[in-house]
Amino acid sequence: MIGTPKSGVETRMKKSGYRSAACVVIAASLLAGCAGIPGLSSLGNGQDGAFAHEGKTWIVTDDTVQSKIVTSPSGLSFGFFGASDERSTRRQIAQAYLNEQGRENCFALDTKKISSSEYESQYICA
Repeated sequence: MIGTPKSGVETRMKKSGYRSAACVVIAASLLAGCAGIPGLSSLGNGQDGAFAHEGKTWIVTDDTVQSKIVTSPSGLSFGFFGASDERSTRRQIAQAYLNEQGRENCFALDTKKISSSEYESQYICA
């Protein structure tokens, strides 16, 4: 009937539906944000780990089979560090990571952007 007040049950069901929809939107947003996390990237057989370099923490995925390192910012910064030459910075991070791992005979070479927050550095070991 028009103008009839809704029962408490109908009101609660409607609010519950809004909450469910909001949860779905939030979950989808979080999953979309995870697309830049190296553990979910194309390097599935790599080793993931946090790596500190010049006061910032990075997530590094080292794929020793393909000789590739993927670097991604740790936390919610999503790559907005303001580096003037991000490719060069990421290559330096990859090289520092290799050195810290005791692989001083390995050298980070070509570095390319593979997503909004990930850069991939190919490396070679002598």
